[in-house]
Amino acid sequence: MPELEPGDGPPVARARGSLGHALKKLLLRAEHSGRSIKVESLARRVNVSQASLYAYLSGKTLPRARALDLLLTELEVPDADRRWYRDLRDDIAVRFPARPKAGAADAGPPLIELMLVDGSVEVAEIVDGAGLPDEETTLAGPHVIEQLGERVHVDAHRTMHRVDFRRRIRATTAGVRRFSYAFECEPDSGLRRVIVESHDDTVVSKVIQVGRSSYVFHFDLPEPLDAGRTADLSFSLVTFENPSDQPGDIYGKRQFVATERVELSVEFAPEVAPAEVTWFIAAFPLGNFPDGFTFPAENVLTPEPDGSYQKTFTSTDLPEGRIVGLRWNYQK
Repeated sequence: MPELEPGDGPPVARARGSLGHALKKLLLRAEHSGRSIKVESLARRVNVSQASLYAYLSGKTLPRARALDLLLTELEVPDADRRWYRDLRDDIAVRFPARPKAGAADAGPPLIELMLVDGSVEVAEIVDGAGLPDEETTLAGPHVIEQLGERVHVDAHRTMHRVDFRRRIRATTAGVRRFSYAFECEPDSGLRRVIVESHDDTVVSKVIQVGRSSYVFHFDLPEPLDAGRTADLSFSLVTFENPSDQPGDIYGKRQFVATERVELSVEFAPEVAPAEVTWFIAAFPLGNFPDGFTFPAENVLTPEPDGSYQKTFTSTDLPEGRIVGLRWNYQK
C-alpha cells in the first residue's frame, strides 16, 4: 500500500498530496527532457479545466480514473510504471471516499469497485447515462432469461452484505455478447460501497449511472451466442452499508414472462439467526407493495441442513407478472 507524504495535515489531505506530488514530478521530468508543456493545452488534452488540473497537481482534488489515465498518456509514462499511479489513486479513493458522515440527509452515491480476475479490486469508472442510446441503458436485449438464482448472505449487522447471482440466458438472435443488470441505490440509503465480482469468464465492461440512484452493469460474455444457444453466467454484489436495526427484511424478484425457474435462498450470520422465514407471491407492478400487502403467515420455510432457507418458483406455478420473494423476522 502506498505510504502517505510526511506532514501534519489530515490523512486525506496527505494522501491526495502524495498523488499530486508524484504527478508534479512527472510534469517536471517531462519539462527537463526538453518538452514544452503548457498547463492550458495539457488540461485540454486531458478533458479537464485548468483549475481541475491545478487541483490534481496540488493534491486538493483526486482525479477521476479516466483523467489520470489520459494524464499519464500525455506525460508519456511507460505502461510498466502506470500501475503504481493507478494503485495510489484507487487506494486513496477507497480509504477516503468523498462523502458526508453516515447519518447525513444525503450521503451521496456509493463507491463502486470491480473485482478483477486476479482477485484485485479497482475503482470503477462511472459513465453518465445521459445522452447514451437506449440500447446502452436498457435491460432488454436479444435474449431471454430462462433461469435465475440468487443467494442472499445476511451479516451480523442485519445487512444483505453479499448476493450471489446466477443467470441462464438464451439468445433470440445471433451474435449476443452482453448481459445487463440494473442496481438501485437511493443516495440516502446508507450504502457506502459496492464491489461487483464477475465469474465464469464474464467481464464487467461498463458501469453506467442512470439518474441519481440507478446503475447498469454490462457483463460481456467470453464468446458470442448463436440464436437459440444458452449461456450460464454468475456474478456477486458485495455491499457495505450502515447496520440495520429493523425487526426483519424482504427480498423479492420479479418473475419475467420467459423465466422458467426462480431459485431464491438466504443464509444468516449466527448472531442474527431469524425467528421465521416465509415466502410470498405479490402482484406486479409493485403499487402498494409491501405497504398494504398481507404476507401469508402459513408459507413458513424450514432451514436446510446447511442452515439456509430456500424456495424455488416455477413458471407452471405462477402466471406472468408476479413478484416472488422471501421475508424474515428476527422476532416472532
